[in-house]
Amino acid sequence: MKIFSFKKGVEVIAYWFYFILFAIAVGGVVIFIVKTANVSIAEASKIPEDIEDELILASRFFNSEKCFAYQDEVGRVHNRVIDESKFTQEIMDKCFQKNELSKVKYSFSLLLFKYLPPGEIGPPMPIGPIQTFNYPTGGYAKKELTENVLVFYKGWESNGKLKIKIKNVE
Repeated sequence: MKIFSFKKGVEVIAYWFYFILFAIAVGGVVIFIVKTANVSIAEASKIPEDIEDELILASRFFNSEKCFAYQDEVGRVHNRVIDESKFTQEIMDKCFQKNELSKVKYSFSLLLFKYLPPGEIGPPMPIGPIQTFNYPTGGYAKKELTENVLVFYKGWESNGKLKIKIKNVE
């Protein structure tokens, strides 16, 4: 064997134990990095249950022009500003349509409280309630949200509160 006749060849073979330990250490670090950094798409796109109904589903009632959000003459949609003239059951039926393909797990009941204009005294006026097509009668709501909104009606705005009751659909 010619490898043993060279001094550098013998030196490499003499440190074989350190090369094996180095390879095991590098392999362990690579496996650790891959395992901790590897996140599947299903895990990354999973939405926690509490966030789903509050932020995604319930917010469309006061942020979408297809629902109750105020849209001015230019076409801008004002978030958290509810157009009182749109707060009807007909608009709710268009906003939250019955679709056989979707598997909706929630149903909603909305009640809008509008405060009186400045100078008038009295409690907030309730408007509603209006409900989605799948809102079951009886039972208790799983969650109730109260959102501070502005109510726009015939050129004036007032503070208001939108109460959203959420029930699970079986």
